[in-house]
Amino acid sequence: MTPFLEKIKFELKNFDKNALRLQLQIRPWLYGVPYWVAAVLVGLTAVLYSHAFNGVIVLAQNLAQTHKYWFLGMAPVAFALSSW
Repeated sequence: MTPFLEKIKFELKNFDKNALRLQLQIRPWLYGVPYWVAAVLVGLTAVLYSHAFNGVIVLAQNLAQTHKYWFLGMAPVAFALSSW
């Protein structure tokens, strides 16, 4: 194990839970930090998903214009892959 990981393991073993409780009593807004972080992560995930979905729509529109019968062949293949 690397010295960095050993130091982290040592710090986690000797972590004083009372110090955390004291900090939460002094700064009650710290209770909300995990929720704010989770909200930001969910928002970023939604934006990335939206961009990916828009990219797939543009790709499908381009394929529909250039290869008109491509969807006839891909529909059964996509159905088989989705049920697998």
